[in-house]
Amino acid sequence: MTALVKSRLSSNERWTYRQFPLAVGYKAFKNGVAVVDLATGLFRPGAAAKGLFVAGKFEEDIDATSVSKLVNINFSIEKEIEWWPNDTVAPVTLAMRGQLCFLLDDQTVTSSTAGASVAGRVWDVDAAKGVAVERVAQIATTSQGVAYGVAIAPAYVSTDSVIPASVQSGSVIDVPTTSAPSTITLPAAPADGTELLFIADGVKNGHTVQYRDVTGTVLLTTALTASKRHQCQCVALNGKWSANAYVSP
Repeated sequence: MTALVKSRLSSNERWTYRQFPLAVGYKAFKNGVAVVDLATGLFRPGAAAKGLFVAGKFEEDIDATSVSKLVNINFSIEKEIEWWPNDTVAPVTLAMRGQLCFLLDDQTVTSSTAGASVAGRVWDVDAAKGVAVERVAQIATTSQGVAYGVAIAPAYVSTDSVIPASVQSGSVIDVPTTSAPSTITLPAAPADGTELLFIADGVKNGHTVQYRDVTGTVLLTTALTASKRHQCQCVALNGKWSANAYVSP
């Protein structure tokens, strides 16, 4: 879509209950904690795992052991939802349920963080209606480093973990399990002031890890020692990433 040139009809809804897909392999039980897996946008029972966002409670018993099924979610509090047109270049997808989306113009939302401000939290995507967005408290995505939570870096493909452009400034990111000397590639065209903090636990990183800027491609750190805890702070300025890493003794 493009920016408005005249007034638009508003499309507001209020949700307390809503059906969402329960991920295959799980069973939902009434009044159990319902979470959305931020890596897939699918719902599952709460568990001791990272990358989950609490949505509410399950309103019914559903068995999705063999195939994904719809399950009723009780949000416990009423959500005010606005349907906004979706970007056609960097569209918001169903896999982004629970994540934040961003403003492209005065009526369009996008998955791209490049130079953009937060529009709200994604709860659904529809080809006709657009993106269901819940307003959230405005938090600056600047070098003041407000944390949006803990994320898990994507699994390595050909020994490289590519961080998506949709990652939130201030995120603390868990370095995934290595199988060989590996690299982590930071997003292209980051918004100035974007900060990411990567943490390796000294166990999953059983091989060296090196951070790089996709622009170029420029290596930002040396190969950080295998099987040692490390942290790497990455900051974007003037369209480029810099990194400062520390490895435990």
